[in-house]
Amino acid sequence: MLAMTLDHERSPSGGRTILFVHGLLHGSWCWSEAWREYFHRQGIRTQVGNLPGHGAAASARSSHRWTSLNDYADAVVQMAAGYHPCPILVGHSLGALLIQMRLRQLNPPAVVLLAPTQPAAFRWSAWHHFRRQPGLFLRVHRRRAPRLSIPSPGACRERFFSPTTPDHVVQGCFARLEEESYRVCLELLLRPKIVWRPELQVPVLVLGAGQDRSVPRHVTEGVARSYGVQAEFFDDAGHDLMLEPGWERVAERIVSWLRELRLAARRGLRVPTRPEAWRESVNGYASESQTLPVRFEDPPPRRRVAVMSDR
Repeated sequence: MLAMTLDHERSPSGGRTILFVHGLLHGSWCWSEAWREYFHRQGIRTQVGNLPGHGAAASARSSHRWTSLNDYADAVVQMAAGYHPCPILVGHSLGALLIQMRLRQLNPPAVVLLAPTQPAAFRWSAWHHFRRQPGLFLRVHRRRAPRLSIPSPGACRERFFSPTTPDHVVQGCFARLEEESYRVCLELLLRPKIVWRPELQVPVLVLGAGQDRSVPRHVTEGVARSYGVQAEFFDDAGHDLMLEPGWERVAERIVSWLRELRLAARRGLRVPTRPEAWRESVNGYASESQTLPVRFEDPPPRRRVAVMSDR
């Protein structure tokens, strides 16, 4: 029995819905309040989900160790099943892989893949870190606890951020990293191929990070080629595009692309000015007109819905 959760956000009336799917070691928290507020301002509903054993589904972690990739992919289908038609899907890293695994079944109006991982990229990253820290690598597998592969904020920066990301952003992410399914990591290491290109005419946008040390550039470009598009890169960003300073450019590119597809309104909503605390930037310098910063405070209470699956 698998448990997933959806955070039901306040949202503007009408318009499209985006469902955000997180990646390895992350949870719905990686889609920060500021990130979701940006889309709300554009008149787009946002929903964030937790994969089995993550976030509010943490009570399922006792059996989470052997949850499979197919279980995760089915969880994404379950998350999207509550909407008709299917929402726009935005996946980061492993989330992007899961969306691709079920793309034919989901048939969304559009898909955005952020720093999409592939088994080859995961193997490359695992081998790279094994050569540098063989003891840590063996400890992870002996205890079957992938979270141990990120033992410090410095390791978190190396995997998920650029060298210039402010320390408090890195430390905030490190403090929230979650345990991962050991079986999923084994499958990524051992399965030669997971995604096959479906014969669907679904618009796909692929965005990569120029400072990504988890997914090599050629992997992101290969994913884009499989859908007949060209990957776009943010050269100064690390793997966690939605948490890096400058995340607004990533969000803006997604919205502008959706507008090109006529899936988002041409004009955004007028949102009342936030309290002064919302106008603080990651470096402490911001004018009142600056868009909202990445923050790690817990968002306001939302109605949390558990979705159960026997698969």
